[in-house]
Amino acid sequence: MAAELDELFTAMGHQADVLPLAGPDHARRIGRRRIRNSVIAATAAVLLVVAGAGIATWRHNPSPEPILPANTIRGIAPIGSPLRLHGPGDENMFSTIAIDGSRVSVASGAFSGDSFEVIGVDTASGAKVWDAGRINAIETNGPVAVPGAMFLYDGPDLSIREPETGAELWKTVDPPNGDVVVGDGVLVRVNVGGLSEGFALRTGTKLWSVPAAGDDRPRHSIGFLEGSSRHSLHFSDDRFAQLTLGGTVLVRDIRTGKILTSVATTVRPKLMTSFTMSGDLALIGDTTGYLGKPSRLVAADVSTGKVRDIYSIKNGRMREATPCGAQRICVPSAEGYTADGGLNAEDVKVIDTTTDRVLWTARPGDILLSASSRAGRIFVTSVGASGTLYDKDGRVIARSGGSFHGAGQGWIDDENMLMLTSTATGYDIDAISAVDGTRTTLGKLSTVTGGCSWTSEILACRDGAELKLWRLLR
Repeated sequence: MAAELDELFTAMGHQADVLPLAGPDHARRIGRRRIRNSVIAATAAVLLVVAGAGIATWRHNPSPEPILPANTIRGIAPIGSPLRLHGPGDENMFSTIAIDGSRVSVASGAFSGDSFEVIGVDTASGAKVWDAGRINAIETNGPVAVPGAMFLYDGPDLSIREPETGAELWKTVDPPNGDVVVGDGVLVRVNVGGLSEGFALRTGTKLWSVPAAGDDRPRHSIGFLEGSSRHSLHFSDDRFAQLTLGGTVLVRDIRTGKILTSVATTVRPKLMTSFTMSGDLALIGDTTGYLGKPSRLVAADVSTGKVRDIYSIKNGRMREATPCGAQRICVPSAEGYTADGGLNAEDVKVIDTTTDRVLWTARPGDILLSASSRAGRIFVTSVGASGTLYDKDGRVIARSGGSFHGAGQGWIDDENMLMLTSTATGYDIDAISAVDGTRTTLGKLSTVTGGCSWTSEILACRDGAELKLWRLLR
């Protein structure tokens, strides 16, 4: 199973381990109506690099190239020629990019238009190999790539497609205020009434169905790989988890729908109760919705059946907890008030789930967007498009600033991170060593960019009205 999970994370591209910290009201997407939000690039800033000063001489003796580890990103090599995308070549263009093995799937179009074009590009040649035509321009979240399938939202429909050809395999309706979980070759759809159904991922054949159980019906359904969620999709292994209105955590076999374990809690989930998994711990945010009242984070261990309060605040706002490495979680919260009556700035508590002890606290100084972890290191991003990389003990390894609206930063692998850094003329594509913070500029993009997507081998970016592909060199 470990190999399958590694493949899934790789296929998810640059956000495979990015864990959104937006509140449950954002995560639940009331009504699931997908209205496109205009992506506003961060204000261009001039980065002044002081290289040093000295007396000029006629002989130039460049420093020898450092001997870098074999896994260090040294550069990028273009793949094929840039492709002109459907839509205008300015900042009003919408585009999303997903990478899955040998294919890059791209949806692009104008914000003011009425449709997006969806194409598939070969990662070996950079050539367009299929065109899926146009999708609804008002409601779209796709494409989303996983091993063996590509998901595309088209209005209320969720289309499951063959990534090699773009052909539709089957489609279903994305349930309003419900959930979709994908894992082990199965797609699970749970509607707002609690009806749970499992379908074969490639064929759409219904495998099982579990009716809602009255007042104790499922309110939230998530995967055990919650960190790899895309839009309204949750990803898992051979299980998935549900939280019922009665406060019971159910773990089901994703292939049969049968209950594997059941743990009762004292939480009575409202519509917006947060619910995530960290290993075998179900993390439930029990909040009143009022800033002046207490909130708590409840942990239910689905392997032992034990339930406990793992963290709490007396007042303020506590948002969704997320895994931050082995036996660690990140809990974003703003507790207490400033002198003028506003909430204190948000911070992230890094908590050891074996002892419930707060190990250290990250204080980015802005509203938090995400936290992610690799090899014990934690990367935190904020609304101001800044990011900070911490080691396992909370020491700062590197900071970023001016990245493309937070969309151009994340993990390449355990030892490398990617950043789009704003400059006076556009954006630098930078690789940052997660070991010591060393920054290497790999290339440049224009002032009009639509962000990037990547795996540990391939980088794909929209640059103006063009799609550009590169292979990462080590």
